[in-house]
Amino acid sequence: MTQDGDCDDTDSAFFPGATETDCADPNDYNCDGSVGFEDNDADGFPACLECDDGARAVNPLAVEVCDEIDNNCDGQIDADAIDTTRYHQDVDGDGFGDPDFFTDTCAAPEGYTEDDNDCDDSRAAVNPDADELCDELDNDCDGEIDPPSAVDAQTWYGDGDGDGVGVTRLAVRACVAPDGFVATTEDCDDGDDSAYPGATEVCDEVDNDCDGETDEGVQTGWFADLDGDGYGQDATALMACTPPTSLYVATGGDCDDGADDVNPAESPGCDGLDHDCDGLIDNDDDLDGYSDETCGGDDCDDADGAITPEVDGACALGADCLSILNAGRSSGDGTYTIDPDGFGVGADPIEVECDMSTDGGGWTQLADEDYSAQDCPGAWVKDASSGYCHRGTARGSAPSAEFDSFGVTYGEVRGALTGYQYASMNGFWYTSGRTVEDFYVDGISITHGVSGARTHIWTYAVGMTYNGRYAYDCPERGGTAAPSFVGTNYTCDTGNLSTTTWGYQWYSTPAFAGDSFQRTLPSSTDEAIEVRLIADEESSAHTYSEDVGVSAIELWVR
Repeated sequence: MTQDGDCDDTDSAFFPGATETDCADPNDYNCDGSVGFEDNDADGFPACLECDDGARAVNPLAVEVCDEIDNNCDGQIDADAIDTTRYHQDVDGDGFGDPDFFTDTCAAPEGYTEDDNDCDDSRAAVNPDADELCDELDNDCDGEIDPPSAVDAQTWYGDGDGDGVGVTRLAVRACVAPDGFVATTEDCDDGDDSAYPGATEVCDEVDNDCDGETDEGVQTGWFADLDGDGYGQDATALMACTPPTSLYVATGGDCDDGADDVNPAESPGCDGLDHDCDGLIDNDDDLDGYSDETCGGDDCDDADGAITPEVDGACALGADCLSILNAGRSSGDGTYTIDPDGFGVGADPIEVECDMSTDGGGWTQLADEDYSAQDCPGAWVKDASSGYCHRGTARGSAPSAEFDSFGVTYGEVRGALTGYQYASMNGFWYTSGRTVEDFYVDGISITHGVSGARTHIWTYAVGMTYNGRYAYDCPERGGTAAPSFVGTNYTCDTGNLSTTTWGYQWYSTPAFAGDSFQRTLPSSTDEAIEVRLIADEESSAHTYSEDVGVSAIELWVR
């Protein structure tokens, strides 16, 4: 292989890089333009004794310096150079070195720096350029730990009275509160531990809560008590922590401070004065001109001027139970005095039972009968053996009993009835009687109005089987439909379902066991309520006479 630069291609001793060790040999074996005994750079060393005869500063006696050259020809570049730099170890990589760990070299080794001011080379956040923090470290390497200049140092305030709140004029900065200093300021009196923002204001002539006001909201009202009854007049009120003088008391409300028997603690009197200072004349609170019952008067509600005694002395709360309820005068179910025709006219007030709870309340009772202990009303006849009230008359009769409405105007009726059937009762099957005035039902008819002008309210019908020839006679069992004036306003019982022959239940299971009804009427009325016992059949010997009996009935109107 041929290499360029050979200066004598006829002699193999000549080639670039050949060694010239004989300073007396004039040949240029290495083809560099000089021979071993020559000193081309005039540094006093022939080429055969130095490593670079082209640089005068390079020779065996030259001083090694940091220039990336083997200045003294010892085969090492920059070794033991006289101008090295000291580099310090920087373990935490913050750009600042540890003064105790260093090396002197021409170039900085990896992980070294010229700086030697790091006071903790294990924490990158600790160095001369770091901000001082309150963390018990000398962050900026100035020899101080957590000085007042720390960026997160807190302001603390001197607290001379130990109440936990200091004053601004005694402010200091520090990482930790000095003794006698706190984090809260705005104390308005640092010599009184009962005064600081947020303290409870008490009556002591001190601004306890530091709001600029003294004893606000905690002073007592004192009232002049000239008659010595322990109560003062409101008009004399003074606000203070203690009584202004011995004439002042803590309770006001005296309406006459010249009379010691007039004050809020006194009992009402009957002399036309306001002894108890409630603003009302004691024996006529509602000022209706009638004295209350405690003072011997007849006013049964001395808080309501609309309620006054009648001429006979009775005191009605309203025209009926509903008006009492609507006026807010109800005290629950019970006995009330009513005056249906109005104050001072017509009939005297009467006492009635009021139901103030069922279906909104306001019901006036017209009847609550138990015929086991009472006589039968109207044309009804009592059965001697059973105690029931029944027809007791011939065929096609409808004996009635009337229950007075007391003149109460009503638009709703409700009731309950316990009744019994006898023989072949047939519901509405008597088709020739289809008006309310006829024997339209085997059962009980409830109406209002006089004969010839009755208005239907409710019907209790009894149906019965007979020798298997008739179906159950209630409309729901296939019996004859109720007349149009009855509509759906009826209760029907099928009688004795256990037999297909004549049934007699007079002394056995009731056909209606307290069965109830309630109806809203087409229009209001004040007429009495009539209850008729109706049956249309009777045998010649009265053996199988149809009959219906009633043992109890209850009626209410509203």
